[in-house]
Amino acid sequence: MARETNAILFVAIFNIFMKELIIEGKPTSIVDCSNPKCINVPIKHVCGEKNGSMLTFENRCELELAKCKIPEITFVQEGKCKEKWRCKDVKCPTGQSCIYDQDGFSYCIETNCEQALTKKCPVEGKKVCGLNNITYESECHLEKEACNTHQVLLKRYDGSCEEKKTCADTVCRKGESCVTAKDGTPRCIECCLNKKDTNYKVSMCGSDGKTYSSWCEMRAESCRLGKLIEFVDWLCSK
Repeated sequence: MARETNAILFVAIFNIFMKELIIEGKPTSIVDCSNPKCINVPIKHVCGEKNGSMLTFENRCELELAKCKIPEITFVQEGKCKEKWRCKDVKCPTGQSCIYDQDGFSYCIETNCEQALTKKCPVEGKKVCGLNNITYESECHLEKEACNTHQVLLKRYDGSCEEKKTCADTVCRKGESCVTAKDGTPRCIECCLNKKDTNYKVSMCGSDGKTYSSWCEMRAESCRLGKLIEFVDWLCSK
């Protein structure tokens, strides 16, 4: 009887100990990386962080599962990542500003938002087509909209948005190449060739189902193929 009581007590103490580790975010693992799985784990969102980029996971188990492949991911707190953390600790080069997307990914864009928001845009400028398929009066108007909304709102190409426009008749600015998106529309992107990858030195899953060692490598492959490969998740499903 005493042995059974001690066993029950040990289990209770162990469970409390594990719960404290999970809540406090101390260095431990609740996933066996040799056989990683999260089955029937209730959804209880937690916030993780990797190099200043915040990412929300459905539960602590999913975060630990991601850590099996990306050890640098750390637990921040219970609950979804707060908006104010996006772009946290991201230092952009001079003349660039940080914006983030709906997943919390941060991007350094060739726009100084302090200047863009105060700059007076021309009434009749050179029209540009944005990634949202909206035509803007000028690149100045597009940049101002991006800074106002903190959206990843970049130029798709020069000129008004056209349904049947292709890379064959799309002119990208210097340092960019035209690739075809999934919907068949052209997209001007920076190929990330011959330059250091300073933003995302972490493996990620592309829309082609392949794992890339960094955001830069994924962009380079897009330019090589002429097809846009977009970020899907941190990990590719097996």
